[in-house]
Amino acid sequence: MDGAEKQRLIRMIDENGDTALHMAARGGLIGVVKFIMKEDPEFELSANNAGETPLYLAVEKGLVECSRAILESCKKPTYDGPCSRTPLHAAIIRQHTATEGDINMINELLKHCPDCWETLNSCGQNVLHISILNKQEEVVKYFLDSGKWDSLVNEADNDGNTPLHLVAASGNYVPELIKHPKVTKMSVNKENQTPLDLALVCTESTNKMKIGEIGGKFA
Repeated sequence: MDGAEKQRLIRMIDENGDTALHMAARGGLIGVVKFIMKEDPEFELSANNAGETPLYLAVEKGLVECSRAILESCKKPTYDGPCSRTPLHAAIIRQHTATEGDINMINELLKHCPDCWETLNSCGQNVLHISILNKQEEVVKYFLDSGKWDSLVNEADNDGNTPLHLVAASGNYVPELIKHPKVTKMSVNKENQTPLDLALVCTESTNKMKIGEIGGKFA
């Protein structure tokens, strides 16, 4: 089989818009992923009918090696995903407590696409909003500890909510954000509510310390 025939087979799509690389990434077939990337590194990794790229699928499933193989070999990686989610968003919202593997995945994505942290989802939420909504405290620490992404702390989503608004409205205690030196505690959302207003509405006992810390600065 010559190179042209291999390329034709690699780039074929089925009725779902999947290529062979979609299938290999979805199944975690690292050997197949590496083979495809070696044979056709120029292939632009487009999304299937569900809006999923091979990279997105690999990241969503937590397949660090598959994701790394695509990022390191593909000359035209695509960082899009379904519903305005990116692979970075997928790494954040994986449905379990953040692990070293997830942080490694985030590192890989930011290394190859250093600007992807700026991408918002369809609700206008940044990676810090998304981390808080999905209770990924280790990811919140990752973004706040280095100081590289301090601008995230006061960004508002489509409803005017900053990440601190989301913390205040939840039952979570996120000291890294509440105590962050650059966080604005009196910003108002589109309902004219401050984070303290939302914390007072939330009656869970876990919020008692949080209410004091959010409001204490202004007492």
